Amino acid sequence: MSDTLDHRLVTTRKAHQCHGCTRLIVANSQMYRWAVVQEGTVHSGYTCVTCNAIINHYPHDYWDWEMDFGFGHMTEHITNCDHHGRTPEQFLEMLKRN
Repeated sequence: MSDTLDHRLVTTRKAHQCHGCTRLIVANSQMYRWAVVQEGTVHSGYTCVTCNAIINHYPHDYWDWEMDFGFGHMTEHITNCDHHGRTPEQFLEMLKRN
């Protein structure tokens, strides 16, 4: 089980790679900074606004929080939903329409 230590919207001072879609997000962009502790180890990173919105689109219990959130998980999720080749923004818009 993991426990959330931090999850907040920040304006970055440098470029960061999104943990969800692996895209490089330029400096001075808004991203979600997060930190969790799992089995005594702290993990942290950044998620772009779009990937965070996709995560929040689904009910909390939709995700297996222990298994679903490895690096690049959102790209894998989009592909597994038979939407290979769509950007996270395109996938989010599709979710909003349905």
